[in-house]
Amino acid sequence: MIDLKIRGMHTLIRDAKTTTHDFIFYSDRLIRLVVEHGLGHLPFKEKQVITPTGSVYTGVEFCKRLCGISIIRSGESMENALRACCKGIKIGKILIHREGDNGQQLIYHNLPKDIADRNVLLLDPILGTGNSAVQAICLLLQNGVQESNIIFLNLISVLVILLIASDQYRGVLWQQFYLHALSFSYLLLCRFQFVCPRTKCNMAP
Repeated sequence: MIDLKIRGMHTLIRDAKTTTHDFIFYSDRLIRLVVEHGLGHLPFKEKQVITPTGSVYTGVEFCKRLCGISIIRSGESMENALRACCKGIKIGKILIHREGDNGQQLIYHNLPKDIADRNVLLLDPILGTGNSAVQAICLLLQNGVQESNIIFLNLISVLVILLIASDQYRGVLWQQFYLHALSFSYLLLCRFQFVCPRTKCNMAP
């Protein structure tokens, strides 16, 4: 069932009559939801604590080795929500220069030195051609990040791009939190699990 709250906020940010203030407000709300759902997919372990009344409470503890990587520039709009949810989290940057429809060139990256030992939240709110996301993920793989440790956080994506990408990378596990049936998908969460050979980590021709 479609979450009417989420669809209502998407309606507001897509409405040409929406003011700049409201656009920023509801976009930030949606991004915060995306981040919260992404954190819910992190590995965890059971933990017991003592409450103020002396009782034992059995809960969970999420992994502490976490970092965010934003694809400049749009990915930076998601950083505040991530910092609000994860105090003191390390955030790296990837800048991919666009030349034409498919011409992509990685021109800057600043990643945590121990990124191979961390779970990574990759931030990019808009998935258009998918080329930037693919190149960013391949860079993470080349730096030793495990496929199962990458969570791609996204707000709006073109449905056909998801279909093409899932066909091109059949070894990738895609988990959509919510998909719209029309020309755009409200992709709130995709978890990438690359099991394809590293030679496939190239830009689409």
